[in-house]
Amino acid sequence: MATPAQAELRAMISGKTDTEIADLMLETPGGFEGVLDDTIAGMRDAFDPDAAQDCIVGYEIDSATGTYACRIEVRGHDVVAEQREPSDARVVLQLGVAEYLRLITGLVDGTEAFMSGRMKIRGDIMFAPQIGRMFRTA
Repeated sequence: MATPAQAELRAMISGKTDTEIADLMLETPGGFEGVLDDTIAGMRDAFDPDAAQDCIVGYEIDSATGTYACRIEVRGHDVVAEQREPSDARVVLQLGVAEYLRLITGLVDGTEAFMSGRMKIRGDIMFAPQIGRMFRTA
């Protein structure tokens, strides 16, 4: 089940083009970085400890203002999410900001995004589907 923040974000971006989503982010206080900071902080709320596997997951999210890198560490039933290079990540998901927002709100499936070329995966590609089990979307 989605968190309230995910549900609100999903409603905001559903049916919108990449350009429309980018425009929404620019109009939001804090811009791209503020929205991404909020979504990364929200990983704690979306975390399902029953599906947890110890790991480090990285995201490299491209926006009009540059690449936003973050690192999500799962240890036991705890998750620490922070903005920083995910150099020690088991897997890194590389995607644009619109596709990232669609992914975390459940509007797009990770496999679909990867197969269509909208998301690249660096590292343990076989582990990547586990991320969707550890963090709830819609």
